[in-house]
Amino acid sequence: MDIQTEAFRFRFNGRGLLAVNSLGITSTLATNTVGPLLMAKYFAPLLQKGTGQFGRQPSEKTKQHNGILVNMTARVGSIGDNVLGGWYSYRMSKAALNMATRNLSIELGRSRPKIVCVSLHPGTVDTDLSRPYHKNVPQHKLFSAQYSVQCLMEIIDSLSMDKSGKAYAWDGSEIPW
Repeated sequence: MDIQTEAFRFRFNGRGLLAVNSLGITSTLATNTVGPLLMAKYFAPLLQKGTGQFGRQPSEKTKQHNGILVNMTARVGSIGDNVLGGWYSYRMSKAALNMATRNLSIELGRSRPKIVCVSLHPGTVDTDLSRPYHKNVPQHKLFSAQYSVQCLMEIIDSLSMDKSGKAYAWDGSEIPW
């Protein structure tokens, strides 16, 4: 499907500008951005007491981390990767979450002990939430929850402080902000 056809569909099926309303935006931001940021606020002290068992630890002590904080993002939250538009509240909430992740990586990366902070995109997972969009997803890109979690855990196991403050897709590729 070409971009013009997809953009036309966005306009008329409730994901475009005509569907924007303040309640939808604030509700989505509260769930996808404010919630994870408050979780980070309260879990950061616990992560700082962690043992750093996840991820990769360099031999240099000053570059080691005690914990990893993962926010669940979506590729549609990337400003640089947005070619279709639409989905205002969801895109905005995930872009804001990515900014929060970046801010957290700076603040919690300069503290001691350090915490790695990343945003991870699980791919399109076969759930009730994604079901309306399955027809637009190639079969090999529609993942079971188990496969998605396996991919994300491989990424988490490879993280170190030099990868903090970034967003990664299920396959380990970096997603542009």
